[in-house]
Amino acid sequence: MDKYHVPQHLDMPFKIVIWTADEFLVFVVPFFLILSMFNAPLTGVAVGGGLMILLKKLKGEEGHHFILHLMYWYLPPMVSYKVIPPSYCREIIG
Repeated sequence: MDKYHVPQHLDMPFKIVIWTADEFLVFVVPFFLILSMFNAPLTGVAVGGGLMILLKKLKGEEGHHFILHLMYWYLPPMVSYKVIPPSYCREIIG
């Protein structure tokens, strides 16, 4: 009967089961890599779980865009934006 999904909050991130998409990928990718290379599923679960906990601590209260903002400021420019100036331009005169 419900044809459309309306999120409760505007900034609600996309979720897979109970995790956000980035947390899910941080858990699943190391798990399958370690499982396929070393045939050690428990080690894969431990590494994936540890990386997921580290990611949650890194994001903290700032939300799911915090890591993207850190990458914009501190890493070399990988993506060029049309509206946003490059991160190395710290002062804009104009």
